[in-house]
Amino acid sequence: MDIIVPLVEGAEYPFFLVLIDSCTRFPFAFELRKVTAKAVCECLLQIFSLVGVSTVITSDQESYFVSELTKKFMQLFGCSPR
Repeated sequence: MDIIVPLVEGAEYPFFLVLIDSCTRFPFAFELRKVTAKAVCECLLQIFSLVGVSTVITSDQESYFVSELTKKFMQLFGCSPR
């Protein structure tokens, strides 16, 4: 899981949260207006509803991936960040 920084200046949704399902190698991309822990958790919830809950989620450990909100969210779903 990683964030792609703005590709086009002035876009309404300048950021993308990109995730790859490690079992199927299927990519997911979510448009974001702002990069926040809440936005990341909302996207993870959408992924979980489609493919199920992952036991391990790998990221680059940016602040929005390791915030208290994200840690609590993953704990509730039984995930562990890596």
